[in-house]
Amino acid sequence: MAIIGAIIGAGTAIIGGFASKKAADNAAAAQYNQDVRNEQYAWDETLRTFDFIKRGNQITRQNNENLFGYQDATNLNNWQDQMKIADREDRMNFSAYNKSLQQYDSQLSFNNVALVQAQQAERTKFQEAVAEMAFQSQNNTISGLQEAGAAQARGVSGRSAGKELHSVLASAARNQAIIAESLVSANKNFGQTMSKLNNEKYGADLQAWSNVMVTPEKAARPTAPLKSMRPIVQDPRDPVRGPAPVKGAGGSVIPGIMNGVATLAGGFGINSSGQIKVKTG
Repeated sequence: MAIIGAIIGAGTAIIGGFASKKAADNAAAAQYNQDVRNEQYAWDETLRTFDFIKRGNQITRQNNENLFGYQDATNLNNWQDQMKIADREDRMNFSAYNKSLQQYDSQLSFNNVALVQAQQAERTKFQEAVAEMAFQSQNNTISGLQEAGAAQARGVSGRSAGKELHSVLASAARNQAIIAESLVSANKNFGQTMSKLNNEKYGADLQAWSNVMVTPEKAARPTAPLKSMRPIVQDPRDPVRGPAPVKGAGGSVIPGIMNGVATLAGGFGINSSGQIKVKTG
C-alpha cells in the first residue's frame, strides 16, 4: 500500500506539474500579450513625445526669429535714421560753408569797387588841387610881369628902379616857391592817401576772409548694426526602440515538474545493499 501510495503521490505530483506547466504557459502567453501591448504603447508614447518636443522646438525657433528679426529691423531703421541725420547735417554745414565763400567773394568785389571809387575820388581831388596850383602859378607869373611892367611904366630909373624890380621878382618867386611846395605836399598827401586806401582794402579783405567758415568735415557715421545672434535650440535624439518582449521570459514550468519528481523520489529509499525500499513513515 505504501508503494502504491507513493506511486500515486508521485503521479499526482507529475500531473500537478504538467497542470502547472499549462497554467504557466497560459500565464506566460497572457503576460507576453500584455508586454507586447505595453511595449507598443510605450513606443507610441515615445514617438508622440518626440514629435511634441520637435514641434515645441520649431515654435521656439520661430518665436526667436520673430523677436530677433524685429530687433534687427528696429536697429536697421535706427541706423538708417542716424545716417539720414548725418547726411542732413553735412548738407547744412557745406551749404553754410559755400554761402560764406559766396559772401567772401561778394565782399572782395565790394572792397575792390570801393577802393577804385575812393582812389578815383582822391585822384580827382589831387588833379583839381594841381590845376588850382597851376592856375595860381600862372596868375602869380602874370601878376609879377604886370607889376614889373607897371614899375617900368612909372618911369623909375637907376638904382631905385632896380630895387623895385628886384622886389617884384622876389615876391613872384616866393609865391612860386609856395605853390611848388604846396604841389609837393599835395603829391605826398596823395601818395599817402592812396597807400592808406590800399591798406584799408587789404584789412577789409582779411576781415572778410575771417568770416569764412572752416571747411566742414563729414559727420561721423554710425557702424551698421550687426545681426542678432539666434540661440541654438537642440532637438532630441531620434528615439530608438528597445528589444521586443520575449514570450516566456517572465517565468518557467520546469520548477513545478522538478517538484513532482522530487516528491516521487522522496517516496523511495535505498538500503545499504543498494536495494530500493519504500519509506512508510
